[in-house]
Amino acid sequence: MQPPRDFSDGHLLNDEEIARIAKLEDLIIITKDLDFFDNYLIKGSPPKVLLLQFGNIGNQQLLSLFDANLEKIHILLNGGAEMILFSRDRIAEYSGN
Repeated sequence: MQPPRDFSDGHLLNDEEIARIAKLEDLIIITKDLDFFDNYLIKGSPPKVLLLQFGNIGNQQLLSLFDANLEKIHILLNGGAEMILFSRDRIAEYSGN
């Protein structure tokens, strides 16, 4: 596991730059930004993306959902999933676009 990276202007990075860094460093993008899903549908997804679809959710509830589903997400990512949609009631994977 790589140590966390600190991007001092991380909040200013555009989606293309985030995707470029993720692809270059073999990282997974975890986001609520639907633009990454739209880009996947149009162009495919070079980096792996975990798209969170929870709306307004408290940190404890979000952490509980991650704890309950982490193994499944890990299996999907290692099995070739490029895009995973993660919500309260389902996990959907997209691969081989």
